[in-house]
Amino acid sequence: MKQCNDILYRLGIGLTYQAGIIAEQLDTLYNYMSERLIMANLKKDTFILCEVQQMMKMLYNAWNEVLKETPKVTSSPRKNKLSSYEQHIRITLS
Repeated sequence: MKQCNDILYRLGIGLTYQAGIIAEQLDTLYNYMSERLIMANLKKDTFILCEVQQMMKMLYNAWNEVLKETPKVTSSPRKNKLSSYEQHIRITLS
């Protein structure tokens, strides 16, 4: 569950709020899922875990559909400078 919360945190950090209301709505959704994961852990409730899993699957499928329809755009390479949080996640997830 900690890794799931880490992923949701990283998704939230990656949002570009200049994109408009969709970024705000995604932020709200990521925060809701994170809170539900914490509640599932406290209550040891697998139903809540299934709820969050379903939401994540729906988001995953939606983003895949968007990527299929959107032409590939090349962007500048990402800076190698990472925050201490990102360095920690990079090490633990690798």
